[in-house]
Amino acid sequence: MTGPSAAVLRKVAEDADVDTLKVLLEASSNPAELLGQADGQGQSPLHLAVRARPGDEALATVSSLLAFRAPLEQQNDRGETPLVLAVRTALAAGVGEGPWLLPVQLILEARAAAGAADKRGRTALTYAASAGSLPLCRALLSFRAEPRQANASGATAESLARRQGHQDVLELLSQEPSKPTPKPAKPPASETSARRRECEAAKLPVDWCRNEQQMMELRSYWQKWSLVSMQQLMQECKMQRINSDKVPRSEELLSRLVLHHAWEQMSDDQLQDACFARGVPVPKSSFSSAYSVNREADRTDIIFRLKEAVFGLRPGEFGPLPVAPDDAKRPSGYAPKFAPKPAPKTAPKPPPKTAPKTAPDGSDDWKSEPRMFRFLQEFPGFSGPAPGPEAAFWTDAALRQYFFSNGYVRPRAGHEGRLSAHFRTLGLSDTASAEAVRKAYRALALKHHPDKSEDKSGVDFQRVQQAYDALAQAGRLRPEPSE
Repeated sequence: MTGPSAAVLRKVAEDADVDTLKVLLEASSNPAELLGQADGQGQSPLHLAVRARPGDEALATVSSLLAFRAPLEQQNDRGETPLVLAVRTALAAGVGEGPWLLPVQLILEARAAAGAADKRGRTALTYAASAGSLPLCRALLSFRAEPRQANASGATAESLARRQGHQDVLELLSQEPSKPTPKPAKPPASETSARRRECEAAKLPVDWCRNEQQMMELRSYWQKWSLVSMQQLMQECKMQRINSDKVPRSEELLSRLVLHHAWEQMSDDQLQDACFARGVPVPKSSFSSAYSVNREADRTDIIFRLKEAVFGLRPGEFGPLPVAPDDAKRPSGYAPKFAPKPAPKTAPKPPPKTAPKTAPDGSDDWKSEPRMFRFLQEFPGFSGPAPGPEAAFWTDAALRQYFFSNGYVRPRAGHEGRLSAHFRTLGLSDTASAEAVRKAYRALALKHHPDKSEDKSGVDFQRVQQAYDALAQAGRLRPEPSE
């Protein structure tokens, strides 16, 4: 079996299809060699990736290419390295800051040569200074770009900034000291260890990361949101259902977003370990299903429990259903530090006044009704009040929401009346069986069909069809379970 072709890889990198890119690189026996193959214009996959508009997918594509050791000093037909091309792309878009700055920072942090020049001898700093981009100049100078390096015509970044009248850039370049004498090289450390130290210095939660690619992806996410305003951070927290109430500083909001993103990237086992480390109870049924849909629902539930424990609930938000100690998982090598603290001894409180958990007549007969019995099997821990006779007219979705919320959430008023009207359209009582509904629908549909009836407009036929569809949607056509 042959590996992916270089042409396909370049096309995927240009389209910023990060998922396909990872699959292709992992399938290749020599990804570094594949990433070094250029097209007819000398463009490598990294050259093509930095030309894309910097959205989430484009930045993730650049991070993945760098994690797989894409060549940083490879030049295209103009002599441009990926760093020079990234700077020129940002300047051509008229924006040398914000998201456009991120690809440049990613390449610089991957140890690209900040002083690399194209065939005209122009460096990335020369282009940035000539255009007057202060953020790009700062980023390049922080990685030892030389402001006095001359191009083929003898012009430097300082002289070009002076010629174009960019006084703020000129002051920045003038303050930059010349490159110091290099110190003796330290013993080489692994790239993964260096990345981990950089992320830990930025206070990023990388203790769970198993490889350099995961750390770079998390760092890319942190860099993206570190450049936005407080209002945008609060909006993103709202979208991710993260509590941002009374958080005064943008750094705290950013920290919460990054931690939530890390939870979403963790494997199932790592997510459970994160709960164990914080004393968050995990239901024993979590991740026991073989179906991916159920496992994804378990992940959502566990992340919600972590958010409640670490960030607190948002105002007016209901928390997840509590987990009894006997129904909670235990970590391997269970130690007492994970055990919940004993509750302080207080005087017994009088039992709260709650709605009766039986039917209005005082019996539990409602539990044997077929629909109720089905939902009680789905929610065996239900301990709320009886839904009442009006529940016969609730849809399956409304009834599932009622049982899931332990009796807190009831459908809005008027819901029962609409279902009752649909029964009347079919000439039936509200308690008619599923078989009676089907039989009445067939008879009325045959009677009012435009091909059989004198009324060619089909209005009565449409009313019968709408009533039948509404009852089917409400779950009133499900066959009763056999005894």
